[in-house]
Amino acid sequence: MDNRNGHVRTFGKFSLDTRKRVLWCESEPVNLALKEIELLCVLTENSGEVVTKGELLDLLWADAFVEESNLSRHVYVLRKMFKSYGVENLIETIPRRGYRFVGEIGQPAAVRDEFTIERHAVSLTTIEEISDEAAPIVGSSGRRTLSITAMAAVGALLVVTLVVGFAAWREQLQAFSGSPAEVRSLAILPFVQIDHDSEAEQLGIGLADLLITRLSNLRGITVRPITAVIDVDDRDPVSAGELLGVDAVLVGTIYRSGDQTRVNARMIKISDGNTIWTGEFERSTSEGMRLQSDLATRLTNALVRNLDDSEKSALAKAYTNNSEAFHLYQRGRFEWNKRNAQGATDAVSLFRLAVETDPEFALAYAGLAEVVATTNPGEAEVIARKAIELDPELAEAHAALGFIQTFVHRNWAEAEKELARSVDLNPNYAPAHHWYAELLAILGRNADAKIAMHRAVEINPLSHNFLADLGQIYYFNREYKEAEHYCRRALELEPDFLFAHQYLADIYLQTGDFEKAVDAELTAERINGKSSINSPARAKQDVAEIEKSRMLASQHGKREFLKHLISKSRDKVFRYYDARRYAALGEKEMTLHLLEKSVEGGAFHTAFVKADPIFDPVRDDARYKLVLQKMNLLDGSN
Repeated sequence: MDNRNGHVRTFGKFSLDTRKRVLWCESEPVNLALKEIELLCVLTENSGEVVTKGELLDLLWADAFVEESNLSRHVYVLRKMFKSYGVENLIETIPRRGYRFVGEIGQPAAVRDEFTIERHAVSLTTIEEISDEAAPIVGSSGRRTLSITAMAAVGALLVVTLVVGFAAWREQLQAFSGSPAEVRSLAILPFVQIDHDSEAEQLGIGLADLLITRLSNLRGITVRPITAVIDVDDRDPVSAGELLGVDAVLVGTIYRSGDQTRVNARMIKISDGNTIWTGEFERSTSEGMRLQSDLATRLTNALVRNLDDSEKSALAKAYTNNSEAFHLYQRGRFEWNKRNAQGATDAVSLFRLAVETDPEFALAYAGLAEVVATTNPGEAEVIARKAIELDPELAEAHAALGFIQTFVHRNWAEAEKELARSVDLNPNYAPAHHWYAELLAILGRNADAKIAMHRAVEINPLSHNFLADLGQIYYFNREYKEAEHYCRRALELEPDFLFAHQYLADIYLQTGDFEKAVDAELTAERINGKSSINSPARAKQDVAEIEKSRMLASQHGKREFLKHLISKSRDKVFRYYDARRYAALGEKEMTLHLLEKSVEGGAFHTAFVKADPIFDPVRDDARYKLVLQKMNLLDGSN
């Protein structure tokens, strides 16, 4: 029997729009995949009647072979969703036959509130200019998949259309609350998609990442970076927003069916859990890339009262018109955001392919420079300069170049120019604030360094790296209690974070808490050994060495412990850390000798020689001042 009344079917507190493929619970859209909604449409159309499994498979997967277990999974998802809203037993299983919808279908709901009207306006604005031509590729499994070009086009188009939606949301806030400034911080969670495969996951994270990249150019709003939102992706939106400390969260779902892609997105205000904006987009995928510029221009016009020229230019930027290069870049960001060795290796390969595919793709060059900056700084500099040549306004490229000028060339003036430029271009790019803070600490400008690092932590409060380095800056400023506090906060997020333990060992040596210093030093040594590729025999040997070090510390004290660490140091070239240990022992001659050796060799961490309080015992020595002079760090020379 057909219980339809127009295209809207209501049952209890739910309304199902069969034309738009949206399920509402009272005034909010329900986050469901397209296949679940299509299944619900069939069941409610035949409310009270049994729909066999065969009929459902034929209707929902006409062009593909799908096992019954797949159908059962979608039914399970629907039941779980209804249960989360306090409603059960709407879908009845008829053993060996199929399923029956037993809810009572009522009259269609009234026209939705202003958010629905805004949603439709955004959709129509976009759909007017989109072609319907796109050819899906049917894989060997029978499931429909999108080509690389089409998938990349989807990502590019969805980024821009969601940005358009964000612009409209800002306008709605101004219309209804009088001030768009009520939302000053935003988190964009990775979008959820119906395709549970690796490329679908990349598309969801890539879409969020690119949307973050665009919106982070807004000075009036702090946008959490992708590395922060990935860490809370398994939480519900409100608790994720609370953990991230933002005013609002954007969540969304990507549905792909044949040559059509559909996105639902909604903005949730964390203080009350209410939806303050919704967006719905459905279109073909083949024409997405060339629409970027036009749609970004519309966004600029929508936000003109709130944007300066640089912000408008950044939001309207089309980073590439090459679909394949765009897709490779998305995959590269996905791998790099894993922040592990394999992810970095894969990211380098993908970024290289992206720039080979489109040699004018500045953002891909910047991504590549960021990954290789610590492993191959010479190449990273060439790549970063290429990115700036292609796009002088690219904050990421200026930040990478500033990092290289700081830790490779020791050109403090150029480093500050590049990092300050990056911060100015993109005030939400956290690595620029982080590296700028490190530079300021190196130069002895600790008050400014703390401000810059606190800004990095404000942008990404879940970064254990930022928190630990904030602790290090407090250590440089001899504020040891605060230094310990931030290192401990870092370890709450990542208990095995090597640098936080090393910083704690330094802090406790300075405060005279030798027992804690030993614990922190040996914990760092254990983690360092664990991260190496060791044989079981070598791992056993490392454990024995750690226990030997602990015994020496317990029986013979600080001097024998530090001497033991020096004797088994693996750094036989630069020996900067040995210089620090000799400084802690008060042995000036060896401290200065190894410092001179480290500076001559260009050891990475010698950049902090002026900042580190462990060298306080030798600061008045002429040889120490000569070291500072060689590094252009002597007071008055920088």
